[in-house]
Amino acid sequence: MSKAVKRLKVSRTGLKRRTDRWAQTGGLATISEQTILSRRGVAQMKDLVGIGERLSPDTVARLERAALKRFETAEILRVQRRHLAALYFYGYSAEICLAAACFRSLGFSANDIIDRDTRRRRMAQAKLLKLMNNDPHPLVGWARFLEWKRLLLGGLTQQDQQRLKEAINKATLIYSFWRPELRYKVIEITDAQLQRVHPAAKWLVDNQMKL
Repeated sequence: MSKAVKRLKVSRTGLKRRTDRWAQTGGLATISEQTILSRRGVAQMKDLVGIGERLSPDTVARLERAALKRFETAEILRVQRRHLAALYFYGYSAEICLAAACFRSLGFSANDIIDRDTRRRRMAQAKLLKLMNNDPHPLVGWARFLEWKRLLLGGLTQQDQQRLKEAINKATLIYSFWRPELRYKVIEITDAQLQRVHPAAKWLVDNQMKL
């Protein structure tokens, strides 16, 4: 008897056993099969849970990674000549860079939790200091708050101080073109406009660990 015939008989025997079990249980799966199906069901249910319900809180490290990811997305969109979408993501990459640098200067380590209340309290502090306005995405405010805190801590070199001033300049430039409300708009963003924002956002991403 050939090996192929033997394998065929074995597979038929296994199939008959599974069919007999299925019939004996009234069409119900065996315990092990039920366990497998149950686990698959749980995994599928987890996939169905809204992402918004499973978001982890921010940390400095996560913000830094997010800033880079938003910038990379903007770069792809720029190459595709989707200027409005690219501008939208450049702005967010800049805001995230500055927020991460702020919390780092405030003494947060890479993995310390930054929840909504913490963010709200720090923004309220910056508003009291007249460094931020009431904009929910105060791009320039984060840059000013960062400079204030770094100067308060002291020990800055002249190069550090110049870099902080430049961060404010870059944030101001980007904010002159960017608003979060762009997501609701259908407007034309020119090459010239995007070419002004792109290097400013890139500077912030490249220098975020030095701010």
